[in-house]
Amino acid sequence: MKNNVVYFLGAGFSAPLGLPVMSNFIEKAKDIYFGNEEGYEYFKRIFSMINELGVLKTYMDINLTNIEDILSLLEMGFTVGQNMKGKEEYVRFIKQTIQHYTPALSTEDITNSLLSQHYGKNWVKTGKNVELHTKYGNFVASLLDISLRNEQSTFGPRYSHLNKSDNTYSIVALNYDNILENIVSYIQKLFPSHTQYALRYAKLHGSINTDIILPSWNKSENSILLGAWKAAYEYMSNANHIRFIGYSMPQTDAYIKYLVGTSLKDTKHFKKVDILCKDPDGSTQLRYRAIFGNYQQFRFKNTSVENYFEFLYPNSYIPVNSDIEMRHHQFMENKN
Repeated sequence: MKNNVVYFLGAGFSAPLGLPVMSNFIEKAKDIYFGNEEGYEYFKRIFSMINELGVLKTYMDINLTNIEDILSLLEMGFTVGQNMKGKEEYVRFIKQTIQHYTPALSTEDITNSLLSQHYGKNWVKTGKNVELHTKYGNFVASLLDISLRNEQSTFGPRYSHLNKSDNTYSIVALNYDNILENIVSYIQKLFPSHTQYALRYAKLHGSINTDIILPSWNKSENSILLGAWKAAYEYMSNANHIRFIGYSMPQTDAYIKYLVGTSLKDTKHFKKVDILCKDPDGSTQLRYRAIFGNYQQFRFKNTSVENYFEFLYPNSYIPVNSDIEMRHHQFMENKN
């Protein structure tokens, strides 16, 4: 039977590749600034605005190292008419910080002879941690329903894609980064095909290449991304499986709970909801159980993205007819 599978991705999905998350965003931005003060001169104004908020610690218990707390305070100021130019700079600040940490992928040194020799081992070429990047590449290839094979011919080795899966995969993400889109483009260049590869992808908070919604209390700007929200509803309301990866379901994201609820209300044949997320103190599982605890086909696994991908793709070769569904369910049932 054909299944519709939705992967719901939080910041923890991209973090293993070096992308900043809420808790370390400011620290990583400062690393950029102090490495190139002239090139990122306006970062200093952002840090000054953050320092000005320090007076609030006299009156309130607030975390000024967490980007969401900072932006929520600044967003309130923007809403009541304070320093709209500052808001524009903050959006630019967020985009440039994420762009800086987004790994570059290159196909320049990849040749057919190299691919033939190694049969695609560590085939996603980047500056560091090639094996991990390759596992992300394998994941994207699986979502695109691509299997690759080495076809010998008089013209040398060739690679083709084979569409064999009965499943349709969609992604709903809260991340601004272009990690997955970059891998799709990389695959398209590395393995040219008449098929134009494209993910079924809804980015609820926007993208660094377009508009973004600031990670704060104010979600009223959602109208600029209404198409993405409608797509997310379509994907989840037709889903048989929803899998949350690297998303802790914080209490401040109640709107996500309602989006998922609205979608599930209209689904016709829903089967399982799986959560894969680091949970050192058990609080994340409690939040998910408060939402899905009455549903018998609810599974939670305290794990990392790296562990999940290592299980799905135990080597670094291009997936050939890999069965992501079988491996996923084995991983969720594995007690380790």
